[in-house]
Formats: sequence, structure tokens, C-alpha cells
Amino acid sequence: MFNKFSWNGSASQKYTADYGSQPLFIDKTGDLSRNSNAPFMMDAPGCSLIARPSSLSSDVQWDAKTTITTGRMIFNFSSASSGFIFNNDIIIGGGTSTAGMEFSGIKSLDATKNTTITIMKNGYFSAENFEEISDYNYFTLTENACLTLTPSKKTTTLPFTMSLSGSALSELRYSDVLVRGSDISVSDDATYILYADSIYPVNQRTFSIESGSAEICLIGNIQPVEIKNLDVPIFNFSTQNGTNNGHFILECTVNSIPLTSAFGKQVLLDSGLITVDDVVQKDDSRLNFEFNSIQTGLYNFMVISLKN
Repeated sequence: MFNKFSWNGSASQKYTADYGSQPLFIDKTGDLSRNSNAPFMMDAPGCSLIARPSSLSSDVQWDAKTTITTGRMIFNFSSASSGFIFNNDIIIGGGTSTAGMEFSGIKSLDATKNTTITIMKNGYFSAENFEEISDYNYFTLTENACLTLTPSKKTTTLPFTMSLSGSALSELRYSDVLVRGSDISVSDDATYILYADSIYPVNQRTFSIESGSAEICLIGNIQPVEIKNLDVPIFNFSTQNGTNNGHFILECTVNSIPLTSAFGKQVLLDSGLITVDDVVQKDDSRLNFEFNSIQTGLYNFMVISLKN
């Protein structure tokens, strides 16, 4: 027999295996809000706490520091009329079994500049069927952490800053990607995958491979990703943090030109879209380009790496 857990957003609380898995009975979404002096901790291997508010009204103001070492915290809203606003650090994982935070059916995921969402060993963060995500969301993934974002709205922003290391995996499934200052960096054996129809406007360096054998993949949902409104380089290789054997794997068109041939390669170089240590590369003296090395369906990929 498990203990019944009663939610209190004004007091420090810890959810343990003594509570087992159970639904969280909340009348209104606003009642899920937590004060800054009411941290929430979860260390419940194999257990889930599932919040399904019966009434969707105000947004959830989450000001509390949150640590989920093991177990799953699930927010399942019936319609996208209420959002989440994070105003403190979220730490997920680091324990010996799975730890996760899941969102479904919410209107938005917002964060203030005070917020970092850190996902560590055995941890994951997932959100699906949401409409918006704040530019200020700052994600850090380490070890075997996993991040999955699947918005329902056609045009959605990328998270502002994302850093992946270890063998972390980030998988985003968007339609049209609106970039407003995003900075995505990967290192070690981490993998960042963005499925999309189009990416725009790009006005600063967006994707950087820092070290190791990390990969950044831009893949079309049905046809190649269309990258448009380009002003500055968006693909960067760094050599400042050790050997860089990473790859950009691109199923893209740039200004309607497919990146699946030597002609597409020249478009990238002539447009100054690739940098090494933030220095624009106008030729392939430091870069390897491969074509048709991977194929799915009708579309081929361009694979770019450094000459080491």
C-alpha cells in the first residue's frame, strides 16, 4: 500500500518510492504553481507522478528549484490553453535509473533568464503537442541524457541555447523553425537531430561542433529542409577543445539549391556559411565534403567534416 501524495506549492516537498506511481489530483492548472521557497525533489525509481488538472485556466508559474534524480514527473493537459513558466533551475537525472520530466498538450514552455534545464545521466526531458517554446530556454545535456521536442504549431522557435556532451541526444521535430539567436553546440559523442521543413531567418552562427565525434543533423520531414534568409555563417567547427572528428549531416536546400552535389558544396562556400573557429571558409582546404554516403527514400545527404 502506497502513501497518498498531496501537492503543496508553498512548501518544500520530496516524492519518493513510498508513494509508488499515482495521479495527482489538481482542480486548476494554476494550483500546480510552486513558490521559489518551495523546492521540489523526486527520487522514486520506477515510479511516476502524473498531473492531469481537471480545469485549464491560468499558466503554471514554476519558481521552485526542481531536482528529479529518479522517477518520472508527467504533466498531461487536455488542451493547449495553459502554459508553463520556469523561473528556477531544473535538474534531471544523475541517478542509477531513469529520471524524466514530460509535458503534453500544454500551450507553451517559457523560461526566464534565471533558468537552466540540466539533463544528466539517465535523464530525459520531453514535450509534445505544445505551441510555443521560449527563446530563453537554456538546455545542458551530459552523458546519455535525452531531449525530445515535438511542437504542434507550424512555426516555432528553437530553444535559445543548447549544449550537448557525452553521448547525449537531442531530437526535435518541427515544421517551420524560427531562429532568433539560437546557439546549439555539441561535443564528445553527442548527437543533435533537427527534423524540419524550413529554417529562417538565420542571422548568427547557430550550429557548432566543438570536439570529439559529435554530429549535427538537419533532416527534412518530407522533402529537404529549406534554409532561407541567410545573413551570416551558421555551421561552425571548433578546434579549440581538442580533435574534432564531428560531422554535419545535411538534407537541405539553400535558397532552393539542393546540397547533394559539388554545386551545392560551392553554394555553401561562396555564401560563407561554414566557419572553422569562427573564420569563414571560402574553399575546401580544411573541409571534407561527401555526397550520397547516406540515403533515405528519395533524398541524399551532404556530410561535412574537418580535414585533420
